[in-house]
Amino acid sequence: MKTTRYRRTYLSQYLVVILALILIVGLGFLGHWVMRQVPYEDHFVIPWAAGRAWLLEGVSPYDQQVIQLARSALANSVFQGQMPQAAEFTAPVLNLVFSLPLSLLPYEIARTIWVVLLLVSLGGMGFLMLKLSKWKTSLPEKVLVVVLLMTWLPGLQMALMGSTTPIVLALLLFGIYALLSGKDTLAGFLLALTFGSVQITFLILLLLVLWVVFHQRWPILVAYFSGLGFLWIVSLILLPAWPSGWLGAILNNYFNLDWIHTPLMALSEILPGISQYLSLGLHIGFAIYLLVVWIASLNSGEPVVGWRLFAILNLAFLFQPENPVNQLYLTLPALFLAFRFWSERWGIVGRTLSWLILLGAGSLPWLTAEVPLTFTRVNPLTGLVVGLPLVAMAALISVRWWALNLPHLAFD
Repeated sequence: MKTTRYRRTYLSQYLVVILALILIVGLGFLGHWVMRQVPYEDHFVIPWAAGRAWLLEGVSPYDQQVIQLARSALANSVFQGQMPQAAEFTAPVLNLVFSLPLSLLPYEIARTIWVVLLLVSLGGMGFLMLKLSKWKTSLPEKVLVVVLLMTWLPGLQMALMGSTTPIVLALLLFGIYALLSGKDTLAGFLLALTFGSVQITFLILLLLVLWVVFHQRWPILVAYFSGLGFLWIVSLILLPAWPSGWLGAILNNYFNLDWIHTPLMALSEILPGISQYLSLGLHIGFAIYLLVVWIASLNSGEPVVGWRLFAILNLAFLFQPENPVNQLYLTLPALFLAFRFWSERWGIVGRTLSWLILLGAGSLPWLTAEVPLTFTRVNPLTGLVVGLPLVAMAALISVRWWALNLPHLAFD
C-alpha cells in the first residue's frame, strides 16, 4: 500500500501570507488617502481611459474621446489628480497589457490598485537587486532596503503619478535574474513584456539579445520572439489599425528632438559655453566604454553577469533619452555589487560605508526637492541624475579586480 506524503505547512508561513495581505491592503488605504490630499500629475488616467474606451465602446486608444473620458474621470474623482502636460495616449497598444484589466473597474478603485502594484514593483526591485548582487544582509537589513526603495522620492514620484516604469524595470531585472539562473524560457517571456517601453529598454534589450545570439542561448530567443509575436498578433486581431494611430501620436508629440535630454546632456550643462561640444564628446566617450565592456562580456565565455552586467545597466542609464529620473533604479545594481564586495573585504568599515551611501542617496532627494510640488510635474532631480551614476561607476571601478578575478559562486 502506497503512502502519500504531504509537505508540512508551518504556522510561520501562514503568518507571512497574512502579513503580506495586511501590508498590501495597508498600502492601498495609504495610497488612496495620499491621492486625496496631495495634488499630482496623473499618468495612469489616459491608459485607463484608453483601455476602457476600447473594451466597452470599441473606440481606438488614440481617439480624442479617450482624452475626454480621462478628463471626466478626474473631474468626478475625489483624488487630486491632474491631466499630464502631453494629454494624449502615445504608448503602443502592447503597453496596455499592464493596465487593461483595471480599465474595467471604476477609476478610483483602479487607481488605488495601480498605486499598490507600483509600490510592490519598487519593493520587488530591491529584493531582486539583493539577489543579483549577492550582497549578504540580515533580515532587518533586507527589509530596510525594500522600504528605502519604496520610499525613495523618484520611486514615490512614479507611484503617485502612475508611471508604468516601475513595472517595466521590475520585469527587466526579473528577466535578467531568470537568464542568469538558467531559466531561459521564463527570461525570454519576461523580457518580451518590456518591449513596449522602447525608450527605456531598447539599448539594454539590444545588447542582451546580441549576447544571447553570440552564446547561442536559443531558448531565450524563441521565448522572446514568441512572446512578442503573440502580443503583436493578438493586438492586431483585436485592433488592426492601432499601429497607424500610434505612429500618428508619435509624430504629433515627438516630431522634433527637443524631448531628448539624457543624463550626459545634463552633465554637459555645467559648462554652458561649450555644452554642445562637451555633450557630443561625453556621448562618444561613454558609448565607446559601453561597447568595450559589452565586447569583453562576449569574449569572457560567461553570461553578462557580475561586474560587467551592472556596468552595462549603469552605462545604459546615461543614454536614457526622456525623463531619466524615472530610470534611476538602473544605477542601483552597480552600487549593490560594490556594497557586497566592500562588506566582504573591509568588514564593518565596508558595511558602514555602504549604508552611509545608501541612506544618503535615499534621503538627499527629500532634502533638495520641493515636496509636494514635485508630484505635479516630473521633477528632473538633475543633481541625483548626474551624480548617482558617476558614484556607481566609481564604486564599480573600486571593486573591479575582486569582481573579475576572485573565484565566483553560482552565476557570478
